[in-house]
Amino acid sequence: LLTENPESINGLLSLSEYYQSKGDMYAFLLTLERLFAVDDFPVANKVAVFNEITGDRDFYRNYLPQINSLVLELITRYPEEYAVIEAYGGHLIAIGETEHALLVFKSQLEKPHPNIEVYNSILEIEAYLQRPDSVAKYTLSALDDFKDDADIVADILLRRGSALQYMERWDEALKTFRQGLKSAPTDSLKSVFAGAAGDLHHLRGESRKAFSYYEKALKYDADNAMTLNNYAYFLSEQDMKLQKALEMSERSNALSKSNPTYLDTQAWILYKLGRPAEAKPLMQQALSLDRSGSAVLLLHYGDILDALGDRFMATTYWKRAKAAGYNAAEIDKRIDKK
Repeated sequence: LLTENPESINGLLSLSEYYQSKGDMYAFLLTLERLFAVDDFPVANKVAVFNEITGDRDFYRNYLPQINSLVLELITRYPEEYAVIEAYGGHLIAIGETEHALLVFKSQLEKPHPNIEVYNSILEIEAYLQRPDSVAKYTLSALDDFKDDADIVADILLRRGSALQYMERWDEALKTFRQGLKSAPTDSLKSVFAGAAGDLHHLRGESRKAFSYYEKALKYDADNAMTLNNYAYFLSEQDMKLQKALEMSERSNALSKSNPTYLDTQAWILYKLGRPAEAKPLMQQALSLDRSGSAVLLLHYGDILDALGDRFMATTYWKRAKAAGYNAAEIDKRIDKK
């Protein structure tokens, strides 16, 4: 086929599969480059092939120059195809050129009726770069462009509210969450917004308002795992309604298994209820799953061990919590206690 027609799609596909089966990846990728240069091979198929081969991070790293040639072939031939632009932007991010990728996506906003995926890419990059002011800016533009799509509006309002909260523009964030609560098209989304408003009120030290929003969130969705956990933990911190807190925490762990934060909450409530022996294995599991080096988890485990009479190991974990950044005065108070 290739002898008769060097641009035979079937011939190039067969040849690429042959090289791939033999493990000759250089020849495989060179053949794909020839295939990508064939106009009759649909762009959607080219993008699908590119996305498939770049899904393996090790392969991506080992054959980066060849993959770079492929994506440049795509973006040169199809500069207006959003699927190609998305693949090109993803490639730039993968090779560490995040700001370049951001410019590529932002350039799409100059066109009429930009794709929501353009906004999503911009917002995700800006959030990754920890630029909440930019997130707030582009969410406003997105809300204007997609004001008639309730599902998109809900997602954008969540992103906007989170960015405003991060900047401690709490009144604006609360207004945004309330707007989402009012306009969200489903009960599950209303629950998310109510839970977010509850979390914000807690940050402001307004426990009564926080708990009121948590109750509202659970009326909309009794299985909102994050709200169940947060409500339970904040109740335990105030030594309030511990049995109710335990039931909510157990439910959150049933809904979201192997979550170290949720396991910590349940263990901490059991500790507060005077049941440290039951708390210990849960806290051990939480610590084994935690990848953040949480000082709070270390502190809690120290308190649980202390309640079980293991002063030596309790002190060890308190010191680890101190090293991880927990309040030194609080740690020293525990260690010095006779």
